[in-house]
Amino acid sequence: MGLLVASSLTFAQTNVLTVGKIPTVKAKLGSTVTVKVPLELRPGFHVNSNTPSDKYLVPLKLTWDKGMMAATDVTFPKPSMETYKFQATPLSVFSGNFEITTKFKVAPTAPAGPMAISGVLSYQACNDHECLQPKKLPLTVQVNLVP
Repeated sequence: MGLLVASSLTFAQTNVLTVGKIPTVKAKLGSTVTVKVPLELRPGFHVNSNTPSDKYLVPLKLTWDKGMMAATDVTFPKPSMETYKFQATPLSVFSGNFEITTKFKVAPTAPAGPMAISGVLSYQACNDHECLQPKKLPLTVQVNLVP
C-alpha cells in the first residue's frame, strides 16, 4: 500500500508543469524562425519567473542544444507579482497557461529534410505550502528544413 501512495505522489509531482503540443516547424535554410513552447501549470502551483525576485529562488530557464539551428533569442511572458503566506514581499512568478518564444537562426549549410531541436526547461514548482524539487524537462521540436 505504501508503494502505491509513493508512486501516486511521484506521478502527481511530475505533472505539475506540462508542455503542450509544439507543431512541426517549417524553415528555409538561412532563415530565422520562431518556435512557441506552450506551458500549463496545474491550478494552485506557480514557478518563479526567469527573473526571480530573490537570488536564492530557482529561475525558469529554457536552454537549447547547439546545432544547425541556433537559438538567438528566448522571450518569456511578463511575470505576475504575487504575494504568498510564506513570503512578505511579492514574488515574480508564472502560473496557469503561458508561452516561451524562441527565435532560431537556421544555418545556410544545414541539410534539407526533417530534423529535431532538443532543449531543456528547468524550473521549480511551488504552491502556498511547499516547493517541489527542481526539475529538468526535456523538449523536442520537429523541424522540416527546406531549400
